[in-house]
Amino acid sequence: MSLRIAVPVAIVLSLVLCPGSVFAQSEEKIPLLKVKLKVVDPEGHALEGARVQPSGLRAKGGSHYFWNPKTHGEPKTFVTDANGVVEVEYPKFVYEKLVTGEVTWMVQHDDYVKFREDRTVEDPEVIQLEDGYQIAVTAADEAGKRIANDLHAVIAGGWGMNWKVRQGGVLTSPVLSRQQALLRLVQLPENGPPLFSELQTVLPEPEKKRVFLRDLKLRKGTRFVGKLDESVTRPIGKGHVVARIVTPGLPDPKLGRQPGWSWSDSTDINADGTFEFSSLPSGEVVQLIAVCDGWISAQPEGDLKAKYPDLVRRNPVSGSMRYPQLFELAGTSVEFTLKMEKAVACRVTIQDPDGKPLPDAMVHMWPNQFFFSLGSQVLGNRLDSVKMLRIIRSGEPLNTAWNLDSAYSVKTNSSGVAVVKNLPGSGSFGVAAEHSKYEQAAVGDSRETTVVLTPDEDAQVTIKLQPKGTQTIGSGD
Repeated sequence: MSLRIAVPVAIVLSLVLCPGSVFAQSEEKIPLLKVKLKVVDPEGHALEGARVQPSGLRAKGGSHYFWNPKTHGEPKTFVTDANGVVEVEYPKFVYEKLVTGEVTWMVQHDDYVKFREDRTVEDPEVIQLEDGYQIAVTAADEAGKRIANDLHAVIAGGWGMNWKVRQGGVLTSPVLSRQQALLRLVQLPENGPPLFSELQTVLPEPEKKRVFLRDLKLRKGTRFVGKLDESVTRPIGKGHVVARIVTPGLPDPKLGRQPGWSWSDSTDINADGTFEFSSLPSGEVVQLIAVCDGWISAQPEGDLKAKYPDLVRRNPVSGSMRYPQLFELAGTSVEFTLKMEKAVACRVTIQDPDGKPLPDAMVHMWPNQFFFSLGSQVLGNRLDSVKMLRIIRSGEPLNTAWNLDSAYSVKTNSSGVAVVKNLPGSGSFGVAAEHSKYEQAAVGDSRETTVVLTPDEDAQVTIKLQPKGTQTIGSGD
């Protein structure tokens, strides 16, 4: 089940951001309310200079929503005063009149572990930051010579962290929570493939403030050469392959399991059906999903849970969710064939309240892909770790790495028809429509119609819209 959001997003990250089934029917600005927060240090003393930002919303008694700049405004950062107090703005509604019940607060201070947690808006209480430790690390080539350029650190659960580059090529982390850390150093040469260190497991000693990892050896990863199976007619239309690598974290009594280390990549498919990843971390298992004109990768076969017990906690189930095929990255180069199956399309006709065809309406669908030990995103979503690391180092906003353009959002033509292609041929899917003058009828707290897709058969659905303002989701005022 995917989380709900107020905008159609083809998401993020091995930070798991999930596509939603609710689409905003208006870009009207939502009023802001204010709440006071107090931030204290681990001893309970007021903490001046802590940076506070609301980063997510939860409807009262409902689902979690991500921040929508179109209706909520750009998220702001607020700073605590000498008493550790700050007055923070948050949207009154998550969208339309659906009342905000909780806010996800992100609180940062250079001397403490970053805080991120949901709190009710009626009583957000005091936020107490946690002591932690830092990791310092250096890299070397295989001959033992120190490497100082283009270095990045990737740590489990730490996407978005900006490690500081010190003199002599020393990387230092932000303050980390005192739990297991899975870490790899990565070098990103401008004109070459990524180089990786071995995966490091760090268990900080009690009260120790810093762990130093010296001269981790970097080397090129495994070259993965793949091709689509022969059932796919050549030449191949536009398509790409998405790769995810996840090393699960250790079990944890509080978390259930600590965060896993992850790496994401994608590559285009050539006209002859071949594709290549030049360097992926060796010794890992890569999860692959492909989408091209009229085809998607088939569901994986076999008892994956038995073969990869740490990675796969339950075998894939049939239905609308698309699961990856798994391949082992051993040695300097591997070659595999990706099994494919025919995709289907959904022909969506949008009508105005009089039953006439409605052009220029946006039709959205959101088939999901699921990567083991990671989570779900819109099918075919591309997120590249290399791009993300460079954006983080440059200081640009991290969301510039997110692909917000979905192939499953299509505008209706003059006949009021939008054809959504490259859908899995099994399962139930939501269909949502947007228009500047009309709205889709509300069903509960969402506006969507369900369509059932079957193999080798395109689907058709007609949606009649109603004048905007006919219904309002939520009971707020």
